Amino acid sequence: MVMIMDRKKLAIILPCNKYAKVGNYFLGSYWKEARAIIPRNERVIYAAVDCIPLKHPINVINDCIVSEDEMWRVKGFDEPPEWDNRLPECIKKGFLRLIRWYNPEKIVILLNVKPYFQAVKIVLDEIAKIVEEKEEHRFYYARYFLGFIEIELYYIAGLPGKFRALIRSVLSKYVKLIQR
Repeated sequence: MVMIMDRKKLAIILPCNKYAKVGNYFLGSYWKEARAIIPRNERVIYAAVDCIPLKHPINVINDCIVSEDEMWRVKGFDEPPEWDNRLPECIKKGFLRLIRWYNPEKIVILLNVKPYFQAVKIVLDEIAKIVEEKEEHRFYYARYFLGFIEIELYYIAGLPGKFRALIRSVLSKYVKLIQR
C-alpha cells in the first residue's frame, strides 16, 4: 500500500524524546521550540528519528522515522537512543517512505544524538549527493540533494542550550518558505 499525501514544502526531522511514551513528541522542549518557530500546518511535516520501532516492531510501518501523524507507533515505549547495526537501514526505510508519502521540497534534519547522527549520515551518504560539508568542534553541517529534494543535516554534540539555539537559527530561515 502506497499512500500519497499532499506535497509538503518542508519536512523537519528531530530526535525523539521521552514523550514517545505518551505518543506525543511535541511535549518535549526541542519540539516545542521548533513548533514555536514553524507551527504545524498543511505545508510542514514533523518527524522523529526513533529507535523504538527497531526494538519494538508492532505494525507494518516498521522503520525508524516516525512522523507527527504516526506517534501512536511508539506510544507506551521509552528507549534510550543507542547504536544498533540495523539502525541505518531502519532509518533509510523510514526516510524513503517519508519522501514517498509527503514529497517534501526540503528536508531539515536537526540532531543532537550521536547514534542517530551517525546512522542518518550513513544513509544520506549512500542515497544522496553531498554538495557542501562543514565540521567544527562538536558541530557538523552537510547539504545534500536527492533528485530535486534539498536535504540539510545539522548535528551538535550534547549541549542542550546550543542545540536549542541551533533549532532557532536554522528554522527561522524557513518561515518564508512555508508561507509561499
